Amino acid sequence: MKKIRTRKKKTLLGCLVLLLLLAIAMGTHLMGVTPGQNIRAVENLVGLAPTEPVMDRDDLYLTENQDVLLLTAYDPGCWRDRWGNNTLNFVAMDKYPDAPATGGGYWNREFAQSTLHLLGEVFLEEAVSVRAYCQASPYNQHPTVELTAEVFTAPNGSRCFWSVTQLETKEIDTLPYTMDLLDQDGNILYTCDISSNWTGEG
Repeated sequence: MKKIRTRKKKTLLGCLVLLLLLAIAMGTHLMGVTPGQNIRAVENLVGLAPTEPVMDRDDLYLTENQDVLLLTAYDPGCWRDRWGNNTLNFVAMDKYPDAPATGGGYWNREFAQSTLHLLGEVFLEEAVSVRAYCQASPYNQHPTVELTAEVFTAPNGSRCFWSVTQLETKEIDTLPYTMDLLDQDGNILYTCDISSNWTGEG
């Protein structure tokens, strides 16, 4: 005669199945719970060597290895939509051997306001600040955005910059894709293109 499962056994079995499904999802990089799991998923997705923490701010996590500065937006839950597309929000900023800095940004638009994070790492000792801007056309009808940030020493010892600017959405025409490194007198030491180092949502 077949033994009937009690309610307690059914609940236990259901919990075990749920735990197994969660373990499979997390092990195959389909979902995560912590910022560290998000970062590991990005590394796995892009094929990066493990990165170490630099600092974090507003659910954004900056990590690095010797080749890349990685910015990951923390988003708990599923990392792929129902069509299997990646939903992780991140940008990997390459560190080139002869480049004195690497930088980029994250933007988020909600209602009538945009928040722009300008961040990166500086390897040139004389640089004390950065300025990012857009080379606007003279026929541009909207004002462009200029972002600035001071260089400081992060908890891990890296020389970084990270500024947060909030603007009305209507004020933004094009993201600032050109970045200058400045010395203490405001002189330009180096100029680079950071157009490929932006990510965000809105």
